[in-house]
Amino acid sequence: MLRAAAWPRWSEGLPTIDVALLPERIGPHAAARTAIAIDVLRATTMMAALLDAGAAGIRAVGSVGAARAVKAEDPRVVLAGERGGLPPEEFDMGNSPSGIDPGRVRGRTVVLTTTNGTRAVEMVDPSARCLMLALTNLDAVAECLRSEGRDVVAVCSGTDGGRSDEDELAAGLLVDRLRGWALTDA
Repeated sequence: MLRAAAWPRWSEGLPTIDVALLPERIGPHAAARTAIAIDVLRATTMMAALLDAGAAGIRAVGSVGAARAVKAEDPRVVLAGERGGLPPEEFDMGNSPSGIDPGRVRGRTVVLTTTNGTRAVEMVDPSARCLMLALTNLDAVAECLRSEGRDVVAVCSGTDGGRSDEDELAAGLLVDRLRGWALTDA
């Protein structure tokens, strides 16, 4: 059982972890932190799976139009994403990890746009380092954060403007793995 008294508070000079339950709740000092975007169902899980399948990189964009514009500039990129759960017209794939063709993504940049997750990425201050958290890469992200020792803000994407249990679960699991870090009130 966790007890609040066992967790250090933010004023003790330790690295701090803050959790924004929705992107709109990112605190004013997020630029000084490493941001962790969380959209377990599905954007950040898709990102982890794309990298695992050999994608050279992922560029998250907030709109279908922005994704198409990137493709117009560089026809080699792969378009992935969804609106309303369905892949947009002319996209190479949706946002389901089971739909990834490793031969198609290996060595290529994937431009991803989703209803919720990529919006959270776009709301992070551009000067902040942004990592993607899924349940599948939780331990790797926690280890990376521990090795850097920087303040962190975990940003839950939510679903259609409301809070998301699975994103909050992932944030809670990350907080648990960073035991000993100072916590904000969130």
